[in-house]
Amino acid sequence: MNIKKLFFIVFVFCLNQLPGQEVSKDTIYELINIDLMDTRAKDFSTGFKVETLDKNLLKTFSGNSVADALSAGSGVNIKSYGPGGLSSISIRGGGSYHTAILWNGINLQSPMNGGLNLSSIPMDLIGDISLQYGGSGSLAGSGAAFGVLRLSSSSGLRKENTAFLSSSVGSYSNYRLALGSNFYIKNSLFSIKGFYQSSENDFEFVNTAKFGSPTEKQSNSAYSQYGIIVDNKTTVGENTTFLASLFFNNYDKDIQTLMSDYTPSEANQVDNNLLVTAIFKYSKNRLNINFKNAYIGAKLHFTDPMSPDPESKSASSSFISELESNYFTSENQNLYTAINYTYENADSGGYSSNPSRNRLSFIAAYKFSHLWDKVNIALSLRQELIDSNFNPLQYSIGVDGNIVSFLDFNFNFGKVYRIPTMNDLYWRETGFAVGNPDLIDESGYSSDFGLTQTIGGDFIDIKFGQSIFYNYINNLIIWAQLDNGKWKPLNKNIGKSKGLELSVDFSSRIFGSKIGIKESYTYTDASTSDDEGGSWQKQVYTPTHNSNTNLWWEYKNLRSDFSLNYYSDRNIDNAGNTLEGYSIGDFSVSYFFDLKKINIQITAKANNLWNTQYQVTSGYAMPLRNYMLTARFSI
Repeated sequence: MNIKKLFFIVFVFCLNQLPGQEVSKDTIYELINIDLMDTRAKDFSTGFKVETLDKNLLKTFSGNSVADALSAGSGVNIKSYGPGGLSSISIRGGGSYHTAILWNGINLQSPMNGGLNLSSIPMDLIGDISLQYGGSGSLAGSGAAFGVLRLSSSSGLRKENTAFLSSSVGSYSNYRLALGSNFYIKNSLFSIKGFYQSSENDFEFVNTAKFGSPTEKQSNSAYSQYGIIVDNKTTVGENTTFLASLFFNNYDKDIQTLMSDYTPSEANQVDNNLLVTAIFKYSKNRLNINFKNAYIGAKLHFTDPMSPDPESKSASSSFISELESNYFTSENQNLYTAINYTYENADSGGYSSNPSRNRLSFIAAYKFSHLWDKVNIALSLRQELIDSNFNPLQYSIGVDGNIVSFLDFNFNFGKVYRIPTMNDLYWRETGFAVGNPDLIDESGYSSDFGLTQTIGGDFIDIKFGQSIFYNYINNLIIWAQLDNGKWKPLNKNIGKSKGLELSVDFSSRIFGSKIGIKESYTYTDASTSDDEGGSWQKQVYTPTHNSNTNLWWEYKNLRSDFSLNYYSDRNIDNAGNTLEGYSIGDFSVSYFFDLKKINIQITAKANNLWNTQYQVTSGYAMPLRNYMLTARFSI
């Protein structure tokens, strides 16, 4: 408990050291971005395939969630339990808990279940989205076994005063309002954004789970949410900077009726999430020092009048403190060291007690840049102590560089791991399930190799990419049914995934307009087997083939975007039952114009153009063709 008290004292101290503010009328400080919040990602992702989603495409999803933007703008697999329902990410055949989700460098994965609902994060509050393909336990820690999703809210910080108001109306009584402002006060920059959204979500669908496939209207599927993000960057002297962020979100969601149910659902879930960060940065000559502090709080309230247990509540808290240094030993080499302390606790009616754990990590990395003017190499190590137990040493190596003028390569290999969640360890024994305090960590390795070819000219730019990957995980934690009928998590399985990723990014300027197409294709062979020599079975909800196409066109004040996503058949269980593959097409058109000093953007969007009947998760209906109209006013 003394460590917790010390953490709070340091955290409050950092917040209170921000100097008093005075309005400045004649000085503008260029403090535009806060990408340095995640030093390890910026400087040591050498050798990894990293994809940044196009900002113009993201603007068309301003009334949607991060899950929606990822589905349309990337090649990753998003598992969704219906519109507004739980949505999770899968990269290269891994589970949702095998992809770390970082917000401004802080891991948001729940200590209770290892996941994060991407439907609850609105694009109105997000500035940038990037994906790291391939895992690295030494850099990103537990849960980053197959990849990393990085979200940033701070890219909205600008050197000029701005404000915006955005409003949307769409099908199924979908209404949204968002507003925000960027401003500076003396040597500080601020960004404040807030939003509110509600939807009845009462779409029609063809119910293939019932005899005759009747057309029905979805029931008990409404949701509402509101939230706010505040970012601040303050400079003090030449060498010192303070960064602070606050994110709060309330998500109220009715749990939609399953397609096979004849009685409408009455279940509801309310989530409240809070994240606060404070970062002290010092830079002088060759040395950079960051001191990060963060608090993550999550509360869940579930009710179901039709259940034997009609109400349940749970909550979790994480306190994170990290001291890191990045020292440039020479012009082309730098040494990174860090120590991270994380305290996690949880409170749930499903636990027999209120568990907590202390995690202490030691991290070191070294990077060689521009060797022979062509090659970069990064080496990294992590040793983690959980309570009184040391985890195995984690390591990774990444290499990238230029082969010839138009041809680049990347390669990485690293150990990965995932610690059991608190649900896995501490679930109290009931008539249906029981936790397992004897679980050990999942462990394995991740590797990939890629080539990138670039062709450029006066009117055309083309980039081709090819990657092959292989991942292996031992001691996979699987909830298995015992002989007595109870479900219990066991280190029963091993998992592996291998595959191929192809991409082409084409853009051209012709006759005063711009046109571009970005195409990606992924072949994934992911399977699991029990460690007793059982046969290999396909990983559930992992498509063997999926592709993503984005086509855009710009002419003067007009922009149009078309996205097409295809997913092949997916296994839904180990018995070989499958969901049919499907393709979804979306189209949007935006018009920009100025009215005095106000910039106005009008966007019309149509989703599921061909009225495709499909399911992402078995038993959960998805809407047919639907529309949204958005107006955004910026000053």
